[in-house]
Amino acid sequence: MMLVVFLLLGGVGWAIGYGFRCFVQEAQLWDIWLAFCLLIIGTSIYSGIFPTQDSSPIGPIMAGGILMLSFVLSREKPIRLGLSSVSPKFIGLAFGLAVLQICISFGWVYVLEFLGGEPEQQGLVDSFVEADLQEWILLMLFVSVWAPLTEEILFRGFFWEVIRKYLNSRWSILITGVLFGLIHFGTPHSVVPLSVFGCILGWLRHVSQSIWAPIVCHACNNLFVGGLIFWASEESLSSGNWIF
Repeated sequence: MMLVVFLLLGGVGWAIGYGFRCFVQEAQLWDIWLAFCLLIIGTSIYSGIFPTQDSSPIGPIMAGGILMLSFVLSREKPIRLGLSSVSPKFIGLAFGLAVLQICISFGWVYVLEFLGGEPEQQGLVDSFVEADLQEWILLMLFVSVWAPLTEEILFRGFFWEVIRKYLNSRWSILITGVLFGLIHFGTPHSVVPLSVFGCILGWLRHVSQSIWAPIVCHACNNLFVGGLIFWASEESLSSGNWIF
């Protein structure tokens, strides 16, 4: 049943994107809001069909992502989304920037704690902490494959190109970075470091002229964080300072 829902959502998103493309060849600013609406609609549809599912956010997020991603891929040409080849040197740079982002997240959390704040633990971190090995592997596939692909195609692909068309690459870096941080408002302390990460990914998109470098950077960051959470839980250490 779940697979059928995912396939139907993918088909609907593809039809909507193709329909709009028949009338307006290039994506416009209002397409950004439509993509966000489809993400919310897909999430809501899944939650309405499977209201008794466990508290894991993966199902609803995947449903919204499939509806949104199929719309984006049919609405815009792959080359305009940045789906082009990338130089190996940018893959190495992506790895280094992922490590830098982990340091930024750590530093931000420690600053908040020094100022007397108590950062709230992300719901996804709770899922990692409570997961057994099999669940942890599935979560890792979600955060290191699915999330980077969908989020980068949306932000550094679709949104990037639309904003750059109206403004310029610098504004694309800033706006897509802030939007990336704001979608994680469920845990407010994550917004600032993830906005910084979004800008880093935008800069990487700009210099590499491809979204594959940001995808690799995003995937490495999530992979590192997931591994650190698993190690911390195995060692009975605190797992509240991690940020995806």
